[in-house]
Amino acid sequence: MVDKELGERLTKKDFEVFEKRFEAFAERTEENFRKVWQAINKLAEAQKRSEERLTKLEITVQELAEAQKETEKKLNELAEAQKETEKTLQGH
Repeated sequence: MVDKELGERLTKKDFEVFEKRFEAFAERTEENFRKVWQAINKLAEAQKRSEERLTKLEITVQELAEAQKETEKKLNELAEAQKETEKTLQGH
């Protein structure tokens, strides 16, 4: 009964209008999904670049820490040599 009433109310023109609207909706939806995926890909690339920079920064910080340790070691050696020089000079 409902099918018969629906069939009587919907015309071919109504269906064509609906079909065009649905196609337009499908196209917009597809375009929106394409834009979303483009944005996701751009974010993924930016994340990768950020991680690469962070890795480089971590390496640089580690190198600086090692250089600082080496500088402190040399300063301690110089301080010890200075003490030895002062002892030698005081002994004479």
